[in-house]
Amino acid sequence: MDSDSDSGTPLASFEAKWSAAHPEFGLALKFVAARERAAQGAFACLVFELEQAAFATPDAEPAAIKLQWWAEELTRAGRGEARHPLTRELAGRREFVAVPIAQWRDVVAGAFAQRDRAPAADGAAVLDRYADFHRPLGTIEAALFKADAAATIRALSGMRALRDAWSSMSSATR
Repeated sequence: MDSDSDSGTPLASFEAKWSAAHPEFGLALKFVAARERAAQGAFACLVFELEQAAFATPDAEPAAIKLQWWAEELTRAGRGEARHPLTRELAGRREFVAVPIAQWRDVVAGAFAQRDRAPAADGAAVLDRYADFHRPLGTIEAALFKADAAATIRALSGMRALRDAWSSMSSATR
């Protein structure tokens, strides 16, 4: 079974967008068991969409609208009424239905909290700040895919900190 980005399914455009931003993740997805690939790809794309609203959308109003829309979609999906291709893919898993809607709300609240934060005093504070967003995602990923939640939280927060540091260094040299 090919990944959705190879097979032209509704998830293909999301995986292409995600892989364009982070080519290493698309490569890593090829090492996921075929039966899990679509769901894990959908989850990674969902995380990417939420990160874009939390960190990469410069204007507050469009970011807030997008995050509110995701809050509503994740609530619908938790009730078995998913409409978006990413949540529809995930909703097909019994583990997804078992995720309390409150955990999805925590994800969106964590994304909102990233929008207006003052600069962190040190590296530990940066990671703590990002963990507010990544902690509920790590818990959900652990429930969906039997992943190590603590490792997921550290990895997501660490990658975000590195991306932000790289972006700051790149813009300072221009």
